[in-house]
Amino acid sequence: MVASVAAQAKEYDPSEAFDLGVGTTRQSKMPEMYDLDDFPEEPETPVTSAVPATTAMQAGPSSSTGHPHNRDLKERCVMWALSDRRDIKYDSIFMIHGDIHFEVVRKQFRSMRPGKEVDAAVITAYSLVLNNEPIPRFQSDIFAPVIYSGHWWMYVLDKEKKTFFVGDSKRKDAPSSDRTRINKFVGNMIDQLLVYAGHHSLLTKGTRSKPPQISWFPRYQQIHEQPNAYDCGTFVMKWMEVLDPTKLDAHSKYPIEDWSAEDLQRFRNDIIWQIILSTQNLHIQKAIQGAIETTIHKPSAALRSPYVQVNTDELKKLP
Repeated sequence: MVASVAAQAKEYDPSEAFDLGVGTTRQSKMPEMYDLDDFPEEPETPVTSAVPATTAMQAGPSSSTGHPHNRDLKERCVMWALSDRRDIKYDSIFMIHGDIHFEVVRKQFRSMRPGKEVDAAVITAYSLVLNNEPIPRFQSDIFAPVIYSGHWWMYVLDKEKKTFFVGDSKRKDAPSSDRTRINKFVGNMIDQLLVYAGHHSLLTKGTRSKPPQISWFPRYQQIHEQPNAYDCGTFVMKWMEVLDPTKLDAHSKYPIEDWSAEDLQRFRNDIIWQIILSTQNLHIQKAIQGAIETTIHKPSAALRSPYVQVNTDELKKLP
């Protein structure tokens, strides 16, 4: 289960600082106008991924459409979503409507451009898409992304082991008393969520003879450190996709390679089309049509030649 938890208050107030949005959505049928089978799958060249293959294969909403995506369609979809036309910046391009109604406009997707902080609406959309995936760990464990004072981090609850962890791309422990209080507050909210969903509470006061079943003061997992000031949201989204709670250990670093700036931007682009081309998106037909009409500008064969060098000084002399 992916819980969306957002805290944006400058001063800590549990009653005002957090919004917990959790729900399931009914998958809508894809309209008949376009079928992704119409786009033949291109053979993809192997890419060295920073994510271990065994982990990467476990998750990712690419199966949510039920169809393999053509690479060209993915690329056009990303360009269409990030279009900088002013007249369409408030155009809704992702919407679900079931037990809850939620939508994201193009202006919010533009936060996925390089060097920008990811908008909370995009992270919520990705959480909802993942939440409806047939992935076992999302049925047995809880992933809760949180934003507070402009920084994203994530809580992970392993219900089987009764362990509670924090993944933070900037910090390895609670940096302030406010953060410690937030940790405890979110733990109690997650426990209430479990009870609401029909599970037994994991929170017990404990006695001298019986210790508490679970500590709501989570342990910080050693994991990636972000290389900049704006990719914390990207880390949280990718962690939701690839982290395996059974491998979390506060005493050792999570077994995953570091991600470069190029990896992080590739993740952003992948997440855009995974959200928009999900069959949960009621605007998927508009997305496919927009992608088809999007022109990808590529350099000519001459400019791609390793024997051609472009001298900007010479270009300035042209009439």
